Amino acid sequence: EGGLDPRGIDHLYLMGGEMTGQPLDLNFRTDRAGARTVIESDIPKTIITIQTCGQTAVTQSHVDLLNCPFAAACALLPKMRQQIKVMPQMVNKAVKKRFLEDRPEQDSRWKISPNIESGFIPWDIVALLAITNPEEFGEWEYHRVIFPPCEKGEPCGEDMQIVENLGTEFNGGNWSGVVRTPHLVRNEPRLLKMMFSLMNEVPAHGDPPPLSGGFLSVLASFTVATIFFLRFLLRRKL
Repeated sequence: EGGLDPRGIDHLYLMGGEMTGQPLDLNFRTDRAGARTVIESDIPKTIITIQTCGQTAVTQSHVDLLNCPFAAACALLPKMRQQIKVMPQMVNKAVKKRFLEDRPEQDSRWKISPNIESGFIPWDIVALLAITNPEEFGEWEYHRVIFPPCEKGEPCGEDMQIVENLGTEFNGGNWSGVVRTPHLVRNEPRLLKMMFSLMNEVPAHGDPPPLSGGFLSVLASFTVATIFFLRFLLRRKL
């Protein structure tokens, strides 16, 4: 309540946002009220949206670039392989809808990764590289956006709306509702090569950390519980 305190914050970088009025990404949708508070703050902000991240996808050929077992990222190999198999069916199909060719002309610049059906989107790493290597991204623009308020409290919607396109320059006045975002990945193969080169620079040290099953473990638990519940109901009827 009262908004975000800007003291000590020079710039905010967020992986999140959706530019076509469709449902938000998981980050923003999980706490839409919190996202609104951040976006409405008078602090310079950069958001790396679904449309930007979806221009890059990691496939098995990219994972093979890891210098295993010497790189720390090798500990994530099981998770990466899992993502390569599962994400094209569970997430990427929804992402593809954000890149439909019949969208307005200003949206046609977004070109989804040609590997979207055989890999996973490295969301947070794309966002990180947009911060550290902004030259690898193009068409940086400013937009005024809103999260439509809820009369009876959150959640009531899942969208973010662009109310004004401000172009490539912003006078640095009040940043409330204003975000800066890159619309293009200039060269996907080059970005992926850079990504895995950085991973190889971090050496493995000690035993790899245990990996959780992620959402799959939750799905498995739900499936098992459902099976037992159905068996219980069936026995009662018999």
